[in-house]
Amino acid sequence: AHAIVIDSLQARRNAEKRFCTKLLATTNSEFQNVVSSMREEDRNKVAYERLENQNNLDICRAAAGVEGAAKMLRQQADMQVQQKKSIKQMRDEFEQIKTELNLRVTVAEQEKQTKHDQMVKAELTLQITSTRLSAECDQLKADLKLSANENNDL
Repeated sequence: AHAIVIDSLQARRNAEKRFCTKLLATTNSEFQNVVSSMREEDRNKVAYERLENQNNLDICRAAAGVEGAAKMLRQQADMQVQQKKSIKQMRDEFEQIKTELNLRVTVAEQEKQTKHDQMVKAELTLQITSTRLSAECDQLKADLKLSANENNDL
C-alpha cells in the first residue's frame, strides 16, 4: 500500500511536471507569439511612419516648389508692372520732349515767318516808296520842264 501511495504520488508529480512543462511551453510559445506580433506591429508602425514621413516630405517638396513658382510669378508680375511704369514714364518724357521740340519749332517757324513778313513788308514799302519817288521825280521833271518852258517863254 505504501508503494502504491508512493507510485501514485510519483505519477501525480510526473503528471504535474508534464502539465507544468506543457504549460511553460505553451506560455513560452504564447509569449513568443505576442513578442513576435508586437515586433511585427512595431515594424508595421515604423514602416507606416516612414511611408507617412516620405509622403509628408513629398508634399513639403511639392509645396516648396509651388511656393517657389508662386514667388517667381509674383516677381515676374512685379517686374512687368515696373516695366510698364518705366515704359509709360519714358513715353511721357518722350511726349514732353516732343511737345517742347514742336513748340520750339513752332516758335522758330513763327519767328522765321515774322521775319519773312517783315522783309516782304519792307520790300513792298521800298517798292511803294520807290514807285512814289519815281512818280514824284517824273512829276518834278515835268514841272521842271514846264517851268523851264515858262522861263523860256518869258
